Amino acid sequence: MPDRIDKLGRIVIPKRIRISCDLPIGAELEFVPAPESGGVLVRKKEKHTCAFCHAGEQLTEIDDGIFLCRNCIRKHVFPKSCKKTAEAKSFGRFLCN
Repeated sequence: MPDRIDKLGRIVIPKRIRISCDLPIGAELEFVPAPESGGVLVRKKEKHTCAFCHAGEQLTEIDDGIFLCRNCIRKHVFPKSCKKTAEAKSFGRFLCN
């Protein structure tokens, strides 16, 4: 039997799907239109964090899916001494020479 949207706009995600997709109570979800299939894609909302220190605030996306916080940009990307730190070598193209 298909599920329905109730009068408040809610849907129930069956327990077996919540378990298999690791969706705990209170998980944030995104609803994305999927025009090619005529449906809706439901996915966990990703919480982006800094690639170096894992901070979750003041983030800048420096490459596709790679985020750095303001402090790490100052520390690793444009350090005063312009020396590459060991952690930042993988982001070498963003560092000063």
